[in-house]
Amino acid sequence: ARIMILSADPASLLQLGAGPSNSSIVVNGMGKVSLGTTAPAPSASSGGPDVLIQNAATSNGSTLVQVQAGAGQSGDLMEWVSAGGVAGASVSAQGALRNLPFGSQPGCDATARGLLWHAQGSAGVKDTVAVCAKDSADAYAWRSIF
Repeated sequence: ARIMILSADPASLLQLGAGPSNSSIVVNGMGKVSLGTTAPAPSASSGGPDVLIQNAATSNGSTLVQVQAGAGQSGDLMEWVSAGGVAGASVSAQGALRNLPFGSQPGCDATARGLLWHAQGSAGVKDTVAVCAKDSADAYAWRSIF
């Protein structure tokens, strides 16, 4: 058995789930997929993400993962976005990592060990990059790299 969308119109949607406001999988006429939500629906833009994964509970903070693929990739391959739409981290098509955290820096402890934090400086103030690490006395602290 096959189910088909017989339209290349991005507005044509195949939705699976408990209803239009609670769909678990949405596929549009361009073959783009959204998991976990219908808002936002799969991108209608050829340059938009091919796969969009979102936790429908926006109170969970960073809720969005976008994946784009293909030859000549120019956009980010993966991007994590806050519930408010602020990009927090991404992996570029060239494999470069971008760390632009939003919100306040967490405390440094065993659960944050190994996290990198980039704070953008205002005009005339340098950026800082720090890592949460443990020293030989088992004390955790944010240590500036730059």
